[in-house]
Amino acid sequence: MSFTHLQVRSSYSLLDSTITIEKLVKKAIELEYDALALTDYQVLYGAIDFYRQCKAYGIKPIIGMIITVRGEKNNDKEQVTLLAKNNHGYQNLAKLSTHIQKNGEGGITINELSPYVADCVGILSINHSSIAKILSSNLYEDIHTLLSGFMNLFKQGDFYLGIEASRTEIDTVLIQKGMEFKDQYSIPVVALNDVRYLEEKEAIAFDCLQAMKMNEKWNGKQISTHLQHHHLRSKVEMDHIFIS
Repeated sequence: MSFTHLQVRSSYSLLDSTITIEKLVKKAIELEYDALALTDYQVLYGAIDFYRQCKAYGIKPIIGMIITVRGEKNNDKEQVTLLAKNNHGYQNLAKLSTHIQKNGEGGITINELSPYVADCVGILSINHSSIAKILSSNLYEDIHTLLSGFMNLFKQGDFYLGIEASRTEIDTVLIQKGMEFKDQYSIPVVALNDVRYLEEKEAIAFDCLQAMKMNEKWNGKQISTHLQHHHLRSKVEMDHIFIS
């Protein structure tokens, strides 16, 4: 399986990553990746440095951003990763980031998102979506209805469902269900790894960051399961999760 990391947050996502740009690019080289994305939450602060670092080391930079899309009539919130296809797409992401900072830090609607998606690829993560609950009930027609708004928003071939790698039983089931849904409705699916730190051993530092973010006391003894395995996985690791 050919794999590129398309969901990577850096320390520019405040308290949501331990990663610095230069170390990220060097680690990607070590793992023999020839392309890499940077997708901080709602901001592009690291984009220029990331672009320059990637170019300097011969890696194709993919600039993107993670946003929250909220329902027009309900409280459902979906995590969407946007990736710029070209400079025009990047400019649209910059405008979108400004709009969110001014008007919609709690999430924006599909209608609000619409002016900013030209020349961008959209990936809806089923792991951070209301789709996860529907998949477990095998109500695939309901998912197709839910997705119609996103499918109409992007050009054909520019919208994907994202399935994140994990080692929990719940996410293993989601991978299986997601693949079944893909086969039935011919919606393209991409493999994602929600990268928050570079090395697996750095999960403890990320756990500390999350305690700070939640204003909780950190005991440093036991790392929450959902905070583990968010390192920059190798191609072999990703193959093992999605092919085996």
